[in-house]
Amino acid sequence: MFTNGQKPGVSLIILNPRNDAQSLERFLSSFYRENTYVPVELIIASNKPEKSIGEKIKEYIPYLDIKEYTFASEKCTPGLKNLAANKAKYDNLLFATVSVFFTEDLISLMMGQLLDSTIGVVGVGLQELISTGDPGRQKVQQKAGVSFFWDEELKLHKPYSLLIEKDRFLSQHAQNAICPAVNGEFMLCRKKDFALIKGFSEDYYLRFEDVDFCMKMNAQLHKKALCICELSLVCEYSEGMDKDRASKPLAQEYLFRDLKKLNEKHKELLVKHFLAVESLYFNNFLNEKNTAAIMLPLKKERLFRSRENWLRAEKWKELSNKRQKKQTLELPQLSGLSRIGWLQPHLNMAGGIRRAIEMSNRLVKWGAQFYIITPDGHKADWLPMEAEVISFEEALRLNFEVLIISDPECIDMFNALKKKSALFYHLHAYMLYRQKSEKLRHYYENCKDFINIANSRWTADHVENYCGVASAEILPGGVNKEQFHPYISEKIFDTCFFGARKRKIKATGELVNALSGFSRMPLADYSFSQELLAPAISAAMVFVSGSYYEGFNLCPLEAMACGVPVAMTDCGGSREYAVNQENALVVANQDYTALRREVKRLLGDHDLRCHLIEKGMETAWCYSWEQVSRQLAELLVRLKDESEQPGYI
Repeated sequence: MFTNGQKPGVSLIILNPRNDAQSLERFLSSFYRENTYVPVELIIASNKPEKSIGEKIKEYIPYLDIKEYTFASEKCTPGLKNLAANKAKYDNLLFATVSVFFTEDLISLMMGQLLDSTIGVVGVGLQELISTGDPGRQKVQQKAGVSFFWDEELKLHKPYSLLIEKDRFLSQHAQNAICPAVNGEFMLCRKKDFALIKGFSEDYYLRFEDVDFCMKMNAQLHKKALCICELSLVCEYSEGMDKDRASKPLAQEYLFRDLKKLNEKHKELLVKHFLAVESLYFNNFLNEKNTAAIMLPLKKERLFRSRENWLRAEKWKELSNKRQKKQTLELPQLSGLSRIGWLQPHLNMAGGIRRAIEMSNRLVKWGAQFYIITPDGHKADWLPMEAEVISFEEALRLNFEVLIISDPECIDMFNALKKKSALFYHLHAYMLYRQKSEKLRHYYENCKDFINIANSRWTADHVENYCGVASAEILPGGVNKEQFHPYISEKIFDTCFFGARKRKIKATGELVNALSGFSRMPLADYSFSQELLAPAISAAMVFVSGSYYEGFNLCPLEAMACGVPVAMTDCGGSREYAVNQENALVVANQDYTALRREVKRLLGDHDLRCHLIEKGMETAWCYSWEQVSRQLAELLVRLKDESEQPGYI
């Protein structure tokens, strides 16, 4: 790890605002006994001089590099930490409170974690001894970092110390960033990182400066907080300490204010961390695995405290069992299917791009040689891809068996590439909202010479009415059941919607206005990873869609798969699956007053929600990417066979 003479120095900052001589003696003696790491300087920070403290420090000066700084100010604890950090001479800062003491050698292993540049803050487990005044009744709690739970009454995320069950540790979960923060009683960071995020916020009256510090490290420097649960030290205090603090004037008001401030400053990160824990908790339940810790103040009965949660879990299991029985179908063998290309204008996150990736992944798995062709040839970074991604320039050197086009922006590339046959896969009624252009005109002119398919009957009808070309087949959308399924989650938002503000047809502005007064989660604003999309949708009472037009509209179907009731406008393509009052509440196109009314109705009608949850999940399970990909595979094989017939042009 480190060699002699090359160890980076550590400035250990010991907070002693109460001038507690007895606790300081215990801290120093335990540090002297257990620590082997050098160099370390000890900085004792307090608010006022105390003779007994000075005498205690003198005893250790021959053995430790130790200094005391008295800051003549009324600064709060985070302010004291910031002042002390300015006095540090080493490049690493270790903050500790005087109430902790060492039972093992910690600093070497903690410093080793900072060799990883993605780690910004390191903490350890705490064996918290709570003195009740009766030696026979001393409480013991083992903590491992900080997570959050949703306070339904306050409508806020509240920090909560993770409690480790006896002789078990959460090291795997902590390293996987389930701990968004470490306990402020003992935390290590780099001095340069400390300076970059401007130290501890002095805006907090009660305890949240350490949580805020870790969240800033994540948000500003993209560095994680790591709790090494295998290591621990002891933290001892009396029950009266917190009671004294809480009894101060306006303490409860300050606590609520601090919670609001923490939620406002770190809303996106708090939601993401909370959903990650919720998804882990639910997956453990579904897989019947016992988690190694009480990650939140939750118990199993919480999962089924509402009829809706019970309904989601039971329906999910029922549909999963049906799916397993149906998976006896023989997989397509497509090894003879080569040089299939699908043109895309980009691979950014969008419904049409998800479709291309999901379907091509399955065709490659079944043996097809499949290419996604884009102008630059760069792979998507938000969804796994099995198909080879090539640039237009690379595609010019190939002769494709079948070339698929689904966007008018690609028509020039389509015309330039060599191909034996082609498919026009219409994913939208582009003529309704795209500006009239040469590309749009050429797209609908060229489609007359090739096979046409569409993603919905609505799309197919618009194409036929516009240019007289009928679609041979309807290949609808699908749902990835491995990704989109129910997560029994606290409902932290009234509504959830996609929220792509740059795309006018998504009507995000109209939705925001229509849903004023309801708590809202615009998914696009949070930049959720694919792993957190379903937990995020599950955290809302209602999923809302208000698009002007959609060729199919995947998002409401994915919400149905998550067991979240849907309220939506009639956008056209969603008629393929959405039936008003049966599996969704559907209002007229662009009628946002009616949409708001239906959302309000749904939020207040428990029986209606349960009906839509059940029927929505049943609907979603009728649509799978495997099924749609089989349809495409059969069509591609047929086209290939036809192209090999004598006389085929």
